[in-house]
Amino acid sequence: MTKQWKNYCALFRRRLFFEDQGKDGESEKIAFHPNPAFKPKTYEQRILHALDGIVFVDLHDKRIARLSGSLANAVEFGYGVIGHVQQGGTTEITRVHLSEGIWKTSAEKIDINGRFVLLKSINKHQDESRTGFEPLAPDTTFAQALNEIEKR
Repeated sequence: MTKQWKNYCALFRRRLFFEDQGKDGESEKIAFHPNPAFKPKTYEQRILHALDGIVFVDLHDKRIARLSGSLANAVEFGYGVIGHVQQGGTTEITRVHLSEGIWKTSAEKIDINGRFVLLKSINKHQDESRTGFEPLAPDTTFAQALNEIEKR
């Protein structure tokens, strides 16, 4: 494990509690919950700190295969005057194994609502899916790859 990865993991361990929920097929199922002792400093940290969810980690590659989370609580900024993000917002991310050490995001679903500075709505509703991943020869040029895409 690299030093950067260890620092990254330590950062999340301070912000979240993790609970191993056992194996689920070829993955380890891990629930995560906010650490009440962590005091978020930015708006982004406050939103992430309200997230409860589950991560599925591929046991072979030790990579995140799926993440699913929801906002357990509404998040207010400036006692709700500056803005808020509503409770219940969700995010789901699915990743697929393409080849040795190569993983790509195959699906993203984000659904959050809120308001910022009285008039500006915060609405993010995204549902993306990517399929048909195919390997190319290692010596494929960018132009050749574009040509392959245009053929489909």
